[in-house]
Amino acid sequence: MPALSAVALVGDLALQGTLTPTGEAVAADVRLSGGGLGVRIGQVPASLGTAALDFGLGPDGRFRAGVSIEGLACDDLHAQRLSASLTVRDGEPTLVRIEGARGGRGEAEVDRLVLEGEIGADRADIRRLEVAGLGGSLHAHGDLVRDDGDVVAVRLAPQWDGIDFAGLLHLFGVELDVQGLFTGQAALAARRSAEQTFWQTLSGAFDVGLVDGSVVDLNLARSTVDSLAVVPGLRRAIEDHAGEEMPRLLTRTSRIDRLRISGSVCDGSAVISRLRLDAPEYSVNAHGRIGFGGKVDLEGNLVLDEETTRKLVSGAGSAILGILAAPEGVIRIPVSIAGTYPELVSAPSPAFVSEAVAGSVTGAAPGGAAGFLRRLLGGGDEPGSAAGPSAEARE
Repeated sequence: MPALSAVALVGDLALQGTLTPTGEAVAADVRLSGGGLGVRIGQVPASLGTAALDFGLGPDGRFRAGVSIEGLACDDLHAQRLSASLTVRDGEPTLVRIEGARGGRGEAEVDRLVLEGEIGADRADIRRLEVAGLGGSLHAHGDLVRDDGDVVAVRLAPQWDGIDFAGLLHLFGVELDVQGLFTGQAALAARRSAEQTFWQTLSGAFDVGLVDGSVVDLNLARSTVDSLAVVPGLRRAIEDHAGEEMPRLLTRTSRIDRLRISGSVCDGSAVISRLRLDAPEYSVNAHGRIGFGGKVDLEGNLVLDEETTRKLVSGAGSAILGILAAPEGVIRIPVSIAGTYPELVSAPSPAFVSEAVAGSVTGAAPGGAAGFLRRLLGGGDEPGSAAGPSAEARE
């Protein structure tokens, strides 16, 4: 058997059990067990503290089998305990149950996993999938169907809460500098055929969130200010004010109080209907598309909160806030967020930049951005105007 020729077992095994004739059938109850076992599958070694294989055949024709392992280790994967069982009877789906405890990769460990389902001739149903660990929990159900054309269709509906995102990434061997607690739900479907993979056909909807986290080297406020370098003197003026009053605004990495993303999946990317990011000094509302390869194409608004706005413009005179801020007393900058993660850039819209450049050069104040620049750069009010904002600016 070629498939088994690559499997090598080292250690002692013991066989015990009973075979009982019952008329036309034979009832069997057999156990194969061992301790301190070593297994090599191809070039991958594994060790088993103890292992036992139980199987039985009842007089009603029902076959059952189970395996239990204590102390499994394979490369950087491990499990304190792992067990699986199946029950087979002619004409009925095969019942499957898998349970594990204290397993994972390195320090990223799941406390408990339970999977229960049924396997038939052309479909498998996940009745129950529960995972507890990494500070949170996950529940899911789904199914897998195979048709006559060798096409496999999968549906999965997971829901999870409070999972350590860095630990989750490490568990799957993905190394990204992302921190926070991950919560969300999804309803996904995919098909695999000779022409297409699951990833190419993945579709569905999702609503996910991250709280109390950060993405290393990601600060959309800083990136936006960097993009304003084309406006003479503006970037330096903002950096001077922020450096004195709110140094966190322009740090390389900003803290994420809350991030929520909802949308759908199709054509190899996530279509973002709503993205909301709340950081201590600013927030972002955006929509667009994020590709599976990390390509980002979003547009929306970056908003500095009222307190940050007040601190940023307080040194330029009392009249500036009315010109700079929206009616609710905040700075609102239309932005586009683009690039391939982790190289992302948040840039003000061309219209905003054009107005800002014109205002900084001419001193005219056709809108909020130009008025902001003229006052922030020390241009003062227009000749003959009142100290406060005009009616046009207030609108």
